[in-house]
Amino acid sequence: MQITYRQAVPADTPACIELRGAARVYRHLGWKPTGEFDAAGDEVLAYVPS
Repeated sequence: MQITYRQAVPADTPACIELRGAARVYRHLGWKPTGEFDAAGDEVLAYVPS
């Protein structure tokens, strides 16, 4: 299963959450960056169960 970073961290996420903090959240939940980007320039994430 893959989603983009924008789907993992919606636009209505509070501004106080920095990108690095958000990255830790999605990685903690099992989402890993694939190194790919979609047509909108969003990073594609893959779910990797631990």
